[in-house]
Amino acid sequence: MIIIIILVLIFDFLSKFLIDKYMMIGDTVPLVRNFFDLTYVKNTGVAFSMFENNGLLINIISCIIILILIFYTYYNKPKDLLDKIGRSFIIGGALGNFFDRVIHGSVIDFLDFKLFGYDYPIFNLADTFIVIGAFLLVVHAWRDNKNGDRSFNK
Repeated sequence: MIIIIILVLIFDFLSKFLIDKYMMIGDTVPLVRNFFDLTYVKNTGVAFSMFENNGLLINIISCIIILILIFYTYYNKPKDLLDKIGRSFIIGGALGNFFDRVIHGSVIDFLDFKLFGYDYPIFNLADTFIVIGAFLLVVHAWRDNKNGDRSFNK
């Protein structure tokens, strides 16, 4: 798990570093017309810019959530690869955004999608890893439930 978490952190850090180095805040680079751009923004809040400019509160809550995830994983070892990858993606993504907030006071967001005319909120790789990790855990729980393992219902 540690290796997966470190890889997530490296990809996240590298992507944000490159965006910060080669773009100015507010710049947009169209990649797929009317679908996907790189747009450099700094987010002082959490998902969808909620709780903007509440850095201390966000950092405290993030730290608590990350510690809970780490302790939970330590005392409840992942059952299989899907569980391991899901948890690692969530922890790595959460750590990536946490480090940004602590070091820079904000998170660099740059993935800008337009879906069916809707300009989706801009996000980053850490956010992507968190969402994919959560999806993998839902699939894992569904598979366990389907196979008769109801241990998460206890």
